Amino acid sequence: PAAGWGDAACPGAPELDFAPHGIHLSQRVDGRWQLLVVNHFGRESVEFFELLDSERLVWRGCVVFPRGAFLNDVVGFRDGSLVATNMVELEQGVDPITELLGGAASGKLWQWSPGGQVSTLPSLPIAFANGIERSADGQVVYVNAYNSGEVIAIERATGRIVRSAPISKPDNSYPLNENTLLIASHTGDIDYENGECHSLDSGYCPVAFQIVALDMRTMETTVIFEHQGAPMGGGTVAVPVDKYLYIGSFSGDRLIRVELKGTDALEHRGGR
Repeated sequence: PAAGWGDAACPGAPELDFAPHGIHLSQRVDGRWQLLVVNHFGRESVEFFELLDSERLVWRGCVVFPRGAFLNDVVGFRDGSLVATNMVELEQGVDPITELLGGAASGKLWQWSPGGQVSTLPSLPIAFANGIERSADGQVVYVNAYNSGEVIAIERATGRIVRSAPISKPDNSYPLNENTLLIASHTGDIDYENGECHSLDSGYCPVAFQIVALDMRTMETTVIFEHQGAPMGGGTVAVPVDKYLYIGSFSGDRLIRVELKGTDALEHRGGR
């Protein structure tokens, strides 16, 4: 553990068996780069890593969440604080996936700041709180409510919903530039229990998806890419690098690269 990275009560480094989920890279106030990683194995936690260079990560600390937490994604801030999405309340004897697919609206946001305790960010229950991103100034978080089909902008200081945008089953977000998020949106039906995307270790999931550009100031949306079937469906996140989008899937063993077209007005910052 490193001083100031994560909770002082962190019990130590995670086990070698590690189950990562959502991640977020940000720069701390001292200029060092931190990678936050949601971990489901052994404990429900957010792990703090320092990115030293393009090939080296060093574990620096953690924040462990209360019993019943079921995290999806996390976003970090310059002071070392974080906000994480909680998909659904875990209850003994209840299958969380069944709860999520049934439209349960018990999702919420967790928050933590150095020296403090994990607490909930006051806001309405969220129907499957999925991906999360933040405004450049860190005052607003943008939460993907998968089951209700919307992206919700929530003020961190108050938990107040300040604006929202309808987007079909929004999965994960990634910043295209300071004012624009790329949202992976599922437009096809997903049968998690019996469908072609269930427990898929190889090949591709055919579910139709879109990549939607969301203006965080106006909440206006623009579809910049859509696809269904081969070579890959079920897009879960789109990461811009130079003139391309690299898109991963929530199921299978593939990602695809597509040319980033028609987005000059979006001021792609590139080179990430």
